[in-house]
Amino acid sequence: MNSEHIRNLFAPAVKLLSRVVICAFLFTPASPLLADSAQLPLGEERVKLDIGAFIIDVGTGASLTFSEADGGQEIDFEDDLGLTSSKSVFRVDGYWRFAPRHRLNLAYYAFNRSADTRLETEIRWEDLVLPIGSDVTTEVKWELIPVSYAYSFYKNRKWEIAGSVGIHWMNMSATIRSETSIGDSIVITKREESATSGPLPVLGIHVDYQPARKWLVGGKVQYFDTHYEEYDGAVFDAGIYAEYLVDRNWSVGVGYNYFYIHVDVDEDDWDGNLEYEYSGIQVYGSYRF
Repeated sequence: MNSEHIRNLFAPAVKLLSRVVICAFLFTPASPLLADSAQLPLGEERVKLDIGAFIIDVGTGASLTFSEADGGQEIDFEDDLGLTSSKSVFRVDGYWRFAPRHRLNLAYYAFNRSADTRLETEIRWEDLVLPIGSDVTTEVKWELIPVSYAYSFYKNRKWEIAGSVGIHWMNMSATIRSETSIGDSIVITKREESATSGPLPVLGIHVDYQPARKWLVGGKVQYFDTHYEEYDGAVFDAGIYAEYLVDRNWSVGVGYNYFYIHVDVDEDDWDGNLEYEYSGIQVYGSYRF
């Protein structure tokens, strides 16, 4: 993953969000609401909660590789096992500002994908060997809970820029199952599951900007080259957003989030390599006070 790859991923989202903000700003009619002197200033809210949908596109970036002792094969979830690349899930983000320049950030989302397919290539999954032509059922579960502390080192009426340190708590499991019928009464079931979970440390920067009374835009970048206990790899999490402030407490927003993880795992339930890459659009409502 290089800088050109990241720019190519974010370019369409940046264009879309900028057009939404500019058009809405130009064509929103003047009203008493726009002159609401009770509008919460940027950075003065104590609590902010975003709830909405996350429309995910996994693309081609989801695979696992087992160690040589377990076959050493790289398995692509979409190409080899037929999992769909798109998914819409519930997502919640928020923070608690416990002091003017200090806040705790928390988010949660999870998505499960499953598929039934007939193998076009042999699969060696730990102790399980499935030949070409096997009918298999695969389920992949992914859960992410980002938690971080942020300090705003630059803050005024229009800008807030903060540095952060935290963890991304990850839970993932992948299961494959194949059933073979012999005669009318005998069914042979083959099943294997791999799972991993744990905290992945990240450092980040968060930027919020209020270009007009009713608009907020911003973004974040979080990254770390992880060497933690049984994990060895890299994590990259970035996003941008635009919000329209409906009144003092409520707003609606749209955003774009990109996530990438490439980590070597050395556990009893999973000895090998995990790569996961996905991006998506967020549409949400926000409440602050």
